[in-house]
Amino acid sequence: MERFLASGGTDSAQLLPFRPTNTIGPEIGRRRRTQAAGYDGRSRTVRILFSEGESATSLNGPIYEYYDVPYRVWRMVKRNLSTGRTINRTLNNYRYARIR
Repeated sequence: MERFLASGGTDSAQLLPFRPTNTIGPEIGRRRRTQAAGYDGRSRTVRILFSEGESATSLNGPIYEYYDVPYRVWRMVKRNLSTGRTINRTLNNYRYARIR
């Protein structure tokens, strides 16, 4: 994560390699709220970059880390068509923090 923050938050390809599908929520114009996500197996940490404001492609949005997440849960997040719904129903049950 230090490498990501040192790059000014633009080097997300290695640390946040997963690009989720569009949201299913019609109230936000079917734009992605989750821009990128990644999993660190050593620390069992899921990292998610969210879009900020109206921009559907912003890499300057908030980043959250979810701690002690089993790999099977990470696989479920990646497979799910509605990443936002999965975050709300599953990842929010784990300890998490906004890191940017």
